[in-house]
Formats: sequence, structure tokens, C-alpha cells
Amino acid sequence: MKKFAIILLALCLFASLFAVAALAEGTQIIDLSQYDDDTIVELYEQVKEELVTRHIEKTAHLKASPVPYVVGRDIPVGDYLLTKTSGSGFICLDTAIDEETGMYDTKVIESVGEDEDFTAYITAEEGDTLELDFDCDLTISTGVKFE
Repeated sequence: MKKFAIILLALCLFASLFAVAALAEGTQIIDLSQYDDDTIVELYEQVKEELVTRHIEKTAHLKASPVPYVVGRDIPVGDYLLTKTSGSGFICLDTAIDEETGMYDTKVIESVGEDEDFTAYITAEEGDTLELDFDCDLTISTGVKFE
């Protein structure tokens, strides 16, 4: 009986070690430092296409703020669906300031009333600023989605 218990214990230990080794393989991290910039951009485009294929979208809630959100610092660069959740006021998405001219272009400017619905598809690029007088949801867009 003691031999049977020892063998059973040894089998359990072996099985748990095998399970840990299998889990470690499943959480593999890819080292991207070996790729050049062009390859990284190409991989990024492939990942975006896969996100579209799998219909993966994530949403963040943005609060009205007197200080603009800066793309690349507060909001990741990307394509988004912006939807008002409450409040009223202005929304303004400006491009990054051109260092030579000191000017910027306005991509979106809209006045939204309390009872109005507001949804906009935006492309946020590095250095753009997003000013919001109302709360909204910012959903990363993976392309056209039919429901």
C-alpha cells in the first residue's frame, strides 16, 4: 500500500510539472526588438486586420476635462468611434502643431446640446489634442461592423 501511495504521489508531481511547462509555453512573449521599423509597421497592419476579423473592440470612458487629452500620451494613436454619454458643449480635435508655422488644423469641431446624440469616427495621430466639454465613450475601431 505504501508503494502504491508513493507511486501515486510521484505521478501527481510529474503531472503538475508537465502542466506548468505547458502553461509556460502558452504565454510566450515575442521579442520585437530584432525587427526593423518597416517590419514592425507591417506586423501592426496584420494585427489590425486580425482585430477586424475577430471583431475585437475595446472602449474607454473619457470625462469632460478643461485640459485637452493628448494623443500619444493620454490616448493611444488609432482610429476611434467617439460617442457622447452625457453633458453638452464643444468637442474639438486638433492636429499636432506644425513646428515651422506654429499652426494646427482642426479635424473635428462640433457644438453638442444636452439632448443631442453625438457620434463621430476619428483618426487620432501622434500629438493631436482632443478637447471635450462632455463625457463620452472612446471605442477603438477595427473597421466597419454590421450587426
